Amino acid sequence: MKNQLQDFFEYAAGRRYFYSKVQGDCLTGEGILDGDMIKVDLWRMPKPPKYLKRDGESYCDCCLCYGTMDPDECPDSLLVKTYNGVAFGRQQVATSYGDWQRINFSFMPQLILGVVCAVYDDKNVLKWERDTENHPRSLGTKNTVECEGLGDAIMLEVTT
Repeated sequence: MKNQLQDFFEYAAGRRYFYSKVQGDCLTGEGILDGDMIKVDLWRMPKPPKYLKRDGESYCDCCLCYGTMDPDECPDSLLVKTYNGVAFGRQQVATSYGDWQRINFSFMPQLILGVVCAVYDDKNVLKWERDTENHPRSLGTKNTVECEGLGDAIMLEVTT
């Protein structure tokens, strides 16, 4: 039986851009709302974030990834999340609710498939667009996130 990732790879073979409707509100902080359409550049990857804000705009790229936030409750699926860089040698993505009522959640996806380069509202009007020509073609592996107060902590793989 095929899964969502196999369907995606069959569709995306040889294509530069992938379009998809967004379901959910976990990227409202990035201006991506439920029902919006995203355009993903499959030939480019997100840049490491700078964690700066100016005029309320975040400088984290959003990306299309494959994984799950809760392996016990949800199957792996295609997700749109903010790219948080590399921590403990693993790629990190997260939600971005944009309010103080809900806690953002970061996790390690199985794959990052491309960078979001445009968002259209439910009437197909362009909300924002980013030029991705200077984005990397592959993801880095060097830590871009430093954790303070952990000393020489190591990340252990937990199996149950």
